[in-house]
Amino acid sequence: MGNFRRISDEESLKCLRVYRNTGDVSAYDMLVICNMWRVRKIAKEFLGLGLPFTDLVSAGNLGLIEAINRCDLENITENSFGALIDITIKNYMTEELQRFGKSKWVNSLSSTIGLTDTEKASLITSDILFEDEVEPSSKLHM
Repeated sequence: MGNFRRISDEESLKCLRVYRNTGDVSAYDMLVICNMWRVRKIAKEFLGLGLPFTDLVSAGNLGLIEAINRCDLENITENSFGALIDITIKNYMTEELQRFGKSKWVNSLSSTIGLTDTEKASLITSDILFEDEVEPSSKLHM
C-alpha cells in the first residue's frame, strides 16, 4: 500500500463541493485518495482483534466512500468533516469484525454439531445470535 497525500478537511470539503456541484470525477477521486491515510491509521488501531490488516483496510475504504457519498454539505463544517469520516470508517471496521466473529463461531460450532452450509449461512447472517460479539476497546471510539 502506497503513501497517500494528505489534504486538510477544508480542502476535502472544497473537493466535495466541486464534485457535487459540477460532477467533476477527478475532484471525487482526489477526495477519496487523499483521505485514505485515515483508513490506514484507524486500521492500525483495530489490529489484534482478529482480522488481517488488509481486511480492515478494505472495510475502512468502504466506510470512507460511504461517508463521502452521504455527507450533508449543508450541515458539515471543516471541523466536523474529519470526525464524520473517522466514525464511519470505524463503524465499517467494527461491522466487519462482528461478521468475522460470527463466521468464526459458526464454523467452530459446525465442526462440533455438523451444521449444513445453509444452516451456517443462516446463522452468520442472523442478528439474533451475537448482539455484542466483538466489542473493540473503548479507546477506539474517542
